[in-house]
Amino acid sequence: MWTKVPASNSPVSCPNCGQITHIETIQTDGEGSAAGVILGGAAGGVIGNQIGKGHGKTAARILGAIGGALIGNQVEKTR
Repeated sequence: MWTKVPASNSPVSCPNCGQITHIETIQTDGEGSAAGVILGGAAGGVIGNQIGKGHGKTAARILGAIGGALIGNQVEKTR
């Protein structure tokens, strides 16, 4: 139900109304999703694939994918 408020500067009596006395800004970390992990992991795997030969290349690819996934998740949380 809407009620019309008088156009005067005098205070209006309202038993259900409150008064804002303080406003505080709170900054929180964002939430990550699978997109940051997947894209970061894919990018890390591609970069890791450019390093080494044989088993070293495989290890670099795996470490790159894991590192990229972790970094991608953190980047997504900050946006």
